[in-house]
Amino acid sequence: MQSVYTVQELFTDKVLRIPDYQRGYAWEKQQLEDFWEDLEYLGPDKDHYTGTVILHEQSEDILDEEGKRHRVFHVVDGQQRLTTVVLLLNCIRAQFENSDATLAAGVKKSYIQFRSSNRLPAFKLELNRDSQDYWANSILGEPIGPQGPSIASHDRLRLAKDYFTERVSRELAARGTGAIAWLKDSLFRKLTQQLKVSQYIVAGPEEVGVIFEVMNDRGKPLSELEKVKNYLMYVSSKLQVHDSPLSDQVNDTWAAIFERLMRANLDTTKDEDRLLRSQWVIAYAPDAKEWDGSKSIKKQFKLKNFDGQHKKLLGNLTSYTRTLKDCLSPFCDAYDPAGAESFKVFAEPTRSAIKKWQEKLRRIDVVAPFLPLLIACRLRFPDDGEKYVSLLQLCEKFAFRVYRVAGRRSNAGQPRLFRLSFKLWKSEITFADALSDVHRYALRYCPNKTFETFAQLDEHEGMRYGWTGLKYLLYEYEEHLAGKREINLTWESVSSDKSEKTIEHILPQTPQHKYWKERFNSAARARFTDDIGNLSLTVDNSAYGRKPFPDKKGSPGSSTPCYANANLMMERELNGFSDWDESSILKRRKKIVEWYLKRWHLDEVSGDASADEAELDEIEEEVTEEDLP
Repeated sequence: MQSVYTVQELFTDKVLRIPDYQRGYAWEKQQLEDFWEDLEYLGPDKDHYTGTVILHEQSEDILDEEGKRHRVFHVVDGQQRLTTVVLLLNCIRAQFENSDATLAAGVKKSYIQFRSSNRLPAFKLELNRDSQDYWANSILGEPIGPQGPSIASHDRLRLAKDYFTERVSRELAARGTGAIAWLKDSLFRKLTQQLKVSQYIVAGPEEVGVIFEVMNDRGKPLSELEKVKNYLMYVSSKLQVHDSPLSDQVNDTWAAIFERLMRANLDTTKDEDRLLRSQWVIAYAPDAKEWDGSKSIKKQFKLKNFDGQHKKLLGNLTSYTRTLKDCLSPFCDAYDPAGAESFKVFAEPTRSAIKKWQEKLRRIDVVAPFLPLLIACRLRFPDDGEKYVSLLQLCEKFAFRVYRVAGRRSNAGQPRLFRLSFKLWKSEITFADALSDVHRYALRYCPNKTFETFAQLDEHEGMRYGWTGLKYLLYEYEEHLAGKREINLTWESVSSDKSEKTIEHILPQTPQHKYWKERFNSAARARFTDDIGNLSLTVDNSAYGRKPFPDKKGSPGSSTPCYANANLMMERELNGFSDWDESSILKRRKKIVEWYLKRWHLDEVSGDASADEAELDEIEEEVTEEDLP
């Protein structure tokens, strides 16, 4: 049934719940401003239609302390608008507390919170499991709870609350003695009486997928992940199979997906698309050119292609849904290796080793080409952490050599790696063969000759300041020098700060002191200043500036920053040099290069290329970076 309601009518005798399979609060400042402007420019005798709210009635109800029953509805569509309305009403209620306590209590009871018959608080709008506690305590709570936001939807709820609090306060301050009258007779009235919504109550869970795709909140189009869910719900409603469990399975799976992605701070549409595509590559079609988002799933499971074979289709969809859920944890672990939930299926010390190497791959910032292969390894060998560690170590070498040393674009080797993941998951190759192929591909895209030439002193595109792999190499070198000791510098500070702050030129870029001019002529400065032998990580480069080497070196116990008492092993190593000239730079660079050649070394391999190498080369030419999962 469908009819037009005011906000007051919509909330009457209802408890509205956001089901767990829904994404969290998604509105940002632009949507909030649009919503406020709709109210601001709404005339006193006008109504504003704000779309359709789709509800699914549940079998339960809640009895309040006065004996009135409130029917419980799941919000299928409209949660962004409803959450925003309640947020603004709560800001209005807070202002009424100072002028009309009775009205404030009425607003709270009608739109925010009431007491159930057992005297416990019940909320008129309940958010999904990931957000309800934060919503109840830190957004609507009195007093506000101490917990801060922990996922992106929490941040957006806080942004919305702060936005409306500031806008309402500003308007009240500007209106002087007429402030409360404006709040009651204008803003509150507009929000509860003049905003109109169409209420549509679906007949059952299967109907959700039929109508949801074309009725979504303003400014936030449906993601591919949501479109897939809707299509599966639609097919579920059409299956001629008695007591099909598909709709419940889909709802449970999508609830788990949204929860886990949010906890890992992977709740963007790009993250969702990567999950979808990774599973598709592993289980259905490894060729990148065959992926077309939700359209690929619709094509694979097109209803009319299974005429008279609905049990077979049900089995296929059940397998698809189960496999997508199986990919969830490996996917999140790959992008959030430091998370509390990451790799928890593995015991120590294997878990720590996995987290360490997964983090290294993330630091290189090219995870996507390896993602399906890493997930396939986890799915095929779920209890074998040693296999996963060895694959990670090889992928890290591949990523550093191919994308940072050889400078290949970030999809180089992707078609091969995708096909490899497909074969590994399908048990068409052994794990040893998969490792061998990754090794061979790494050498194909960055041969040892290229790897060695890159480290030569006069290689213009080599180990010099401005190279994209410089910070990673120096950080790894610091780990090497520190051994088992903890590094006194986080990767986040190194990667986020500008190079001018975190990378020290021992011979300054613009030397002015005679110490430097006596040791380096213009040709030597051009050759050595930006070379790896003259570069070091540091906490704050500004402390050293253009000082001569003896001042930078300092002495233990010095009150000013110096190499001798620095926190980084790399800087303390410089304390071992008595002077800094060309021979010092050459000596230091030799040590770093020898370590580099050993650290990312790959043995040469023999063997013929596989039969599909030529085809893969052709595919790779067609793939762009935007095709990455």
